[in-house]
Amino acid sequence: MNCDLLYRGGFGFKVSTRLWLNWPVEKAGHLDIEIDIEIKEISGRCRIGVNRERSYLAFLEEPQTRFAIKTNYGNTVVGKNIPRMLIKKLKDQIRTRYI
Repeated sequence: MNCDLLYRGGFGFKVSTRLWLNWPVEKAGHLDIEIDIEIKEISGRCRIGVNRERSYLAFLEEPQTRFAIKTNYGNTVVGKNIPRMLIKKLKDQIRTRYI
């Protein structure tokens, strides 16, 4: 079955990690990193299949997406380059897995 999908909600997750600095000695210091990622909107033409063995959802073409990403390194909010890179990676994953 083909249909138009429009999701406007908020689906998000947070990634927290610690980057260890190993210079001039091992574990000389660390930098706490947090990344909040939220899918604000996703829309596009999709195909839904359901049968006894498996179910699937696949977009017929690349969906329109809108993300909100907030990155923090230590106590500093990071500029625009990291969120742009993450959005590109997320769109690439959607393209390869769901189209």
